[in-house]
Amino acid sequence: PWVIVGHSERRHGLGKTNEIVAAKAKMAVQCGLRPIVCVGETLEEREAGRTSDVVLSQLNAVLDVIGAEALASGALAYEPVWAIGTGKTATPQQAEVVHAALRDSVESRDPRAAEALRILYGGSVKPSNAKELFACNDIDGGLIGGASGSLFGATGSANFLSRSTAIASTIFFCATLALTFGGQTVRKAPAAGGVLSTVVEQKAPVTTPATEKSSEPTN
Repeated sequence: PWVIVGHSERRHGLGKTNEIVAAKAKMAVQCGLRPIVCVGETLEEREAGRTSDVVLSQLNAVLDVIGAEALASGALAYEPVWAIGTGKTATPQQAEVVHAALRDSVESRDPRAAEALRILYGGSVKPSNAKELFACNDIDGGLIGGASGSLFGATGSANFLSRSTAIASTIFFCATLALTFGGQTVRKAPAAGGVLSTVVEQKAPVTTPATEKSSEPTN
């Protein structure tokens, strides 16, 4: 089983510090879970030129607690906070620079773990940019959010699965009503036990009157 720790909404919305995220990653490993550790910078931190400092401090806090080998049993995800749910995305070149820095940091501790580690990109991946992003050397896949539930991506016009489920449910409901009320039923008076029974009304069979035979004697 996999578990996400350090997601940007938890870090920035609920104040989860690097130390708390590291403790959660450790607990996940101890419980037999495979952690996906998220790191990423805000727009203000990127504009201030602090991207590397921020993401490496987030990564090293986890490595100090669980080690590179345990991290490699799970995954690392780079999710620039400014590109989540905004429609913006880091260019493949911007993402690759950060991914390479993350892998180099792990490699300095354990080269084998760095080679095995999956580093995912999680900043508004969608069909229009996935191919170019995943072609980068150090981007091993994507941590997909909104685009995973839509046929056309995060900015698409229809959630195909939700619409299909609604249509199927409507058809089933209508079919159930038709089966329930389509037959003619009559109610009998309560039986001895007080239970009402329902029976299907059956029409009496239609018979053709027999032709009357002549009573006159025949010669």
